[in-house]
Amino acid sequence: MPGDKITVKPAGKGAKPWVFNMPLHPRPLVVLDYAGRRANAFVPAVPVVWSLDIANRRMVVQYQVTVPLQPQVARARWMLTLPPDRLAKEDPQMRTFFTDLERYLDECSAGYKPMAPCATPHGAKPESMRP
Repeated sequence: MPGDKITVKPAGKGAKPWVFNMPLHPRPLVVLDYAGRRANAFVPAVPVVWSLDIANRRMVVQYQVTVPLQPQVARARWMLTLPPDRLAKEDPQMRTFFTDLERYLDECSAGYKPMAPCATPHGAKPESMRP
């Protein structure tokens, strides 16, 4: 999750450990639009595979989200949150949206079961996040 760290100690005498940090931003999520409804859901993505490229000192993370079979999802769109420095340059309406989105994602538990808790069109969302 954002802010987590992985420490790797390379083989070899005197090798210093490397720390890979999971950045706080951007945070990936998926916006679900439902068939026949004017409702959507914002579902936080969960990291499922972490690959460490030691030679290039980088981390590659693969994410997934769990979506419901019912109600039917008509469209799924990947989205990222904005870092604070970028958010400061946006208009007030966008700042409100992304601030509300961050707070919503913080409160939404990760989906480790067949349907993520936030993948329902019935969830309570701030006004700025409603369609």
